[in-house]
Amino acid sequence: MKIIITDALWGEKHSDIEIRMKSLISANERFKVCREGINRQVGDKIDEHTKLFIKGYGNSPELISCFRELFFNSREMLDYLLITLNKATKSETIQTSRKFLPFCRSMMNDDYNVLNMPLINFLKTNITYVFHIRKVRNEIKNRVSNVKFRFVTDHIESYFRVPIASDEKEIIKFLDIENKEEAVRNNGYHCVFNLDVIFPEMVEFWKTALSYLGKNYGT
Repeated sequence: MKIIITDALWGEKHSDIEIRMKSLISANERFKVCREGINRQVGDKIDEHTKLFIKGYGNSPELISCFRELFFNSREMLDYLLITLNKATKSETIQTSRKFLPFCRSMMNDDYNVLNMPLINFLKTNITYVFHIRKVRNEIKNRVSNVKFRFVTDHIESYFRVPIASDEKEIIKFLDIENKEEAVRNNGYHCVFNLDVIFPEMVEFWKTALSYLGKNYGT
């Protein structure tokens, strides 16, 4: 028996970045469905004094799957931005680094201001997002069971400890987190995300970031 593959079977072809963006949007939609299901099951059992811990493998497998899709694709897209900026600044007075930590250090120390590039300014303004994209992705990859979820009154939270390596400590002072000095001293801090906020926000973050490269995803 012959198997014939046609373009019609595969559908529209997309670039890597388009696939990743569509995956982010899909993760957001899947989270909404998951969240609605959890709300139907436990929503009436929660009040301002009660937190229900949603348990499973690494807690809820479906939530982990959505969370993983959000941050893994975001990390790859961040690499794409850094590589694109590195190539675009090759002939400039200063070339941006394609490596994450050197890029962040130079960006936050204003080394790239001379370039006056809107995308760099956007990433600088959103340094907490940028930092967490890398750190959270690494944590899910290395210790998925560290990520836990809880349903709190009207939203779902993820919570876990974010470790800080010695070469990351100088970035901490620029982040929008509490107890920065304590975080540096303890080589880590506890991170809490409102998933009802972070999922749609991450999609909008990437729509805006990619718009600076002339890629329109409905912004």
